[in-house]
Amino acid sequence: MLLFDELKLRQVVSTENEIFFTSKFKFGSTIREVKRGLKDDFHAVKTLCGTVILYSKTLIGDDKVVLELHFYKKKLVLFRYTFTNMNNIEQIESILREKYFKFDSKVSFSDCAIKDPYGNSIFVDDKVNFSVLYFSFNFEFHDYVMNLKKINEEKIIAKKINWNAEIKKRL
Repeated sequence: MLLFDELKLRQVVSTENEIFFTSKFKFGSTIREVKRGLKDDFHAVKTLCGTVILYSKTLIGDDKVVLELHFYKKKLVLFRYTFTNMNNIEQIESILREKYFKFDSKVSFSDCAIKDPYGNSIFVDDKVNFSVLYFSFNFEFHDYVMNLKKINEEKIIAKKINWNAEIKKRL
């Protein structure tokens, strides 16, 4: 849920290039397609209401990376690369600039998010570890997350109201 809140705080920069996991696996790919096509060993975690997260440790170049693939209703909606080696941050950001902006050096990945014409976005999270998050606003995932957030906020408000009523009754 923090993902979409974080996105609201960032400047959105558009790219004409499509954002996807690989040319073979785009957003909306099924769990079965991705597992069959990748050689990594995945650890699966099932969460609420049809959401499944696959985790894998892999190498990108010489960097050890944790890969998370999030599926909602069996479709790929989010993935994240978390780099354990913090020495290559500038190189990774340079590659992102080259791929999506043709070296537009004004883009600050700590402050902005990249959005393509297909409803897909990227942003960098460097608060704890260096992560690159890719996600889609398609496939009802955004609506699902925002609805969960609303329900949780309503529960918190209801608890405060109940607590206040209980205190007033007893005091």
